Amino acid sequence: MALYHVRLKVFSRTRGESATAAAAYRAGVRIEDERTGEVHDYTKRRGVERVDFFAPAGAAVWASNPSALFNACEAAEVRGRNGRVAREAVVALPAELSAGGRADLVGEVCRWLVNRYGVATMAATHAPDARGDQRNHHAHILMTTRRVGPEGLGAKVRVLDDRATGPVEVRALREAVADITNRHLARAGLAERVDHRTLKAQADDAAARGDYARAIVLTRRPTVHLGRSITAMRRRNLLASDTNMHIRASNRIIFSDYLRLARGASALRVGSASRVRIARPEGPGTRSYRNLHPSGPGARAIAAQARQVQRRQRQDERATRRFAAMLERVRVEITEQNRRTVLAYTQVFGRTLADAEALALHGQRDPGCFGVLRRALEARRAVEEARVGLDTARNRRGEAMVRTAEARAALERTEAEPAPSRLRVLSRREWAQKREAQRIALAQAKWAEEGASERSGVRAEMERVNLAKRALDEVEAQRRRTYGVPGDDRPSDVKPSAPTPPALVQRPSPRVVRRPCRP
Repeated sequence: MALYHVRLKVFSRTRGESATAAAAYRAGVRIEDERTGEVHDYTKRRGVERVDFFAPAGAAVWASNPSALFNACEAAEVRGRNGRVAREAVVALPAELSAGGRADLVGEVCRWLVNRYGVATMAATHAPDARGDQRNHHAHILMTTRRVGPEGLGAKVRVLDDRATGPVEVRALREAVADITNRHLARAGLAERVDHRTLKAQADDAAARGDYARAIVLTRRPTVHLGRSITAMRRRNLLASDTNMHIRASNRIIFSDYLRLARGASALRVGSASRVRIARPEGPGTRSYRNLHPSGPGARAIAAQARQVQRRQRQDERATRRFAAMLERVRVEITEQNRRTVLAYTQVFGRTLADAEALALHGQRDPGCFGVLRRALEARRAVEEARVGLDTARNRRGEAMVRTAEARAALERTEAEPAPSRLRVLSRREWAQKREAQRIALAQAKWAEEGASERSGVRAEMERVNLAKRALDEVEAQRRRTYGVPGDDRPSDVKPSAPTPPALVQRPSPRVVRRPCRP
């Protein structure tokens, strides 16, 4: 099945974004931002299959140079911190096409954008990530927010930013990408097709045409985009959650509604011996097979056809019963799992019984509520695990500081004595060797202390904690917006769900006693 995805994004200085950084990252090149002097070097990035440039006829020659083009985009925005410097369209490419077919598809989409808006585009085609779906061929089409002509950048393209015309243009882009993709699939001799409409519109259309099998497949909630924070946590093995997996599980419950339609549509009613009728949805397309006489011409063929249809009906009924039983088992299992999810969320986040009842009502109306709660629980668990790792790293750093202080005190005691006396046991050579060994031990202790504070130590764990907190805040904000409860207005008493590590053992610092050397 060919995948379809189109997403439009705007890069704005309000969010700290720049066109040069976006172009360097997507193309895997090195670009120096002439406005800020910052260098964006992504030449070591893997997964970039090819980079193509498309511009209107008669455009400036530098429109095919990523550094010159997007530095010009940055220089054209004089509003300072609020300018929109670039726009991006992310387009999914069918994995069924060859590399050349995908390149032709991207080129046609870019030419459509250039002809419609008069902008210059840079298309970076990316291969699937080794840790993700191997069908995820996609292209990042980065385009200017201004028209491009022989003199350079011109007027701003406002039609995509306007509230009235923006949604219309987005729908036109989605429809154009779907049409172009279907043309390339047909040109390659493939039967797969894509549709830019919503799943609900496609399911309603299939049900109106009597294609209940396709309506069953399309009656589902679409998966969601997880965002940068959660994706980064999953790639760092900080979060093992898959929200789309929970959405697919909840979609299986919705299929039971269409099963009744499917069983009613495949029913066969045999009247008298002179009439065999296959029941179909009412309206145009209902056909009747009439036999003029049981022993007349065609009677044997009609009887064989009736037996064949009856056989097919019994097979469909048995398959439907098995499928319905499977869905019932899954429904019971998911219901129990959802109940445990609500109780766990109530306990971990310090909610009341009224909040639990409100969340259960949200889940009855929309099964996606339970997926959001599971994501919140997993994000909370990730925060606690990150805090445990931070405390452990701080303990290691504290122990390293104690060892450094002990080594420094031992060296100071040795260096306080200018030389060993005749009455001491050590000779001058042994005394010098001892002092050198203490210096080496101090240098090693300092190196261990610095290592405990660098990326592999406290700093890395603090970054992990901050990333986990941001992900938790995003999930909780989504839950409050979509599935609010009365307890959201009250401060919650959140108790840690993970055990707190033992505190750092405070060791007394070594006391340095300076004694004069004996004569």
